[in-house]
Amino acid sequence: MAAGRRARTAALLCAVLGLDLRPGAGDEVDAGTADLVRRRDEARSARLWDEADALRGQLEASGWLVEDGADGTRIRRR
Repeated sequence: MAAGRRARTAALLCAVLGLDLRPGAGDEVDAGTADLVRRRDEARSARLWDEADALRGQLEASGWLVEDGADGTRIRRR
């Protein structure tokens, strides 16, 4: 019983502070970020490595972890 009350209190405090602790919260990709990912994939396809690296740097500077795969660039929040 006490653990449930503590969990509800912690959730309430996080909500008051604007913290969303749900898994994946904050991973929404805005249009600007999606455009960077698209442009990076195009640069990689065209073998424009310097441009692709620069776009990767922009994504990372915005707080995204960038992962390359056979299906293109994937990003997730750090």
